[in-house]
Amino acid sequence: MVNPYCFNKRFFVLFSSLEKLKAPYYNEKKLLLLTTFLIFNFYFQTQAQSETYPWQVEMGINAVDVYPTGQNPYGELFEDFFKVDAHWNISPFLSYIGISNYVGRGFSLGFRFGFNTLTKYGPEPADASYFNADAIIKYNINTLLKWNRVEPYLEFGGGYSIFGEKGDGSFNAGAGIAYMLGDKKRVGLNLGTTYKATGTSYGIKHFQHILGLQFRFGEVDTDDDGVIDEEDQCPDVPGLVAFDGCPDRDGDGIKDMNDRCPDNAGTQANNGCPEMEQQQRETLNVLGQVLLFKFNSYSIIPDSIDALEGIYEILKEYPDAQVVVTGHTDSIGSAEFNMALSEMRAQTVVNYLIKRGLNPNQFTAIGKGETEPVASNKTEDGRKANRRVSFSIDQ
Repeated sequence: MVNPYCFNKRFFVLFSSLEKLKAPYYNEKKLLLLTTFLIFNFYFQTQAQSETYPWQVEMGINAVDVYPTGQNPYGELFEDFFKVDAHWNISPFLSYIGISNYVGRGFSLGFRFGFNTLTKYGPEPADASYFNADAIIKYNINTLLKWNRVEPYLEFGGGYSIFGEKGDGSFNAGAGIAYMLGDKKRVGLNLGTTYKATGTSYGIKHFQHILGLQFRFGEVDTDDDGVIDEEDQCPDVPGLVAFDGCPDRDGDGIKDMNDRCPDNAGTQANNGCPEMEQQQRETLNVLGQVLLFKFNSYSIIPDSIDALEGIYEILKEYPDAQVVVTGHTDSIGSAEFNMALSEMRAQTVVNYLIKRGLNPNQFTAIGKGETEPVASNKTEDGRKANRRVSFSIDQ
């Protein structure tokens, strides 16, 4: 992140130095240096983002053409643009190199340096050396197009070019296209052109064309788990190499993304959730039998709170289990009343468990009324035993 104090201090120093420049080049040079400063400052204050290979080095040959620039005594802008033999100064060997860093949302920031030997200024013969240094902001249009290997781009920025013994700054705008090679697309062919417009009368406007190779590197491992983002199925969450960079928090051998219970170790057969043992199922129903209600009421008697807590302690270990809670009554009263009362008793238990923090989506409350007694309704003890709940588990 940019430090405002440092930024403003640098800006003040730069602007103060510009004030010392003399006319007639004051305005042009101030604007040029200010633009270059902003590009450089933005470059050094920005961190690389999520591109798999954020760094790129490019190198190849370049050609310089001063003719189709709209500058006297040469041709109009883009006139005879492709007249290679007549106007282009082509360097036959490695003559440019660049480096850039991806900063997110399709944008890269970088620098490019080149040199050439000029034998013609348009139709006129020449004998001069050429050097350039440019700061570049590039936008990869493929961020929008999503093509597989072809990557058109736009770029702009500022630079400085020297023709023989004369040098001048320029505002640059260009375009190009890259074709990426290989499965990982780390190497590509690059073809581009840049128009360099000087801000002074004595500067030489020109086009610089480039043809070369791009090499991308600096694999990113965003979550620092030893698996690069390109191969990481969970690039933003630290995981295991064995699971392609995805975590397994409960250590049950099932990726969290495929685990219905990522915080509770389970089995593959139960989609990563623990399976309730038969003994625990039986314990639930034993507790349900001692979970008693007041006569003609869905209020739980105080002595049964411990039983409710025991039920909660078991079920909290199985957050993915589907639990059917069934309420029951004795035979006193009408069948219709007892059916409604039994359902309210089941719902009372469910409400208690939800209030304790269990998932409401795992519960279903139903009532059976007086239809499934576990003891005789002819005695007080039998009727008390029938006022209960039972549990069935579906995993």
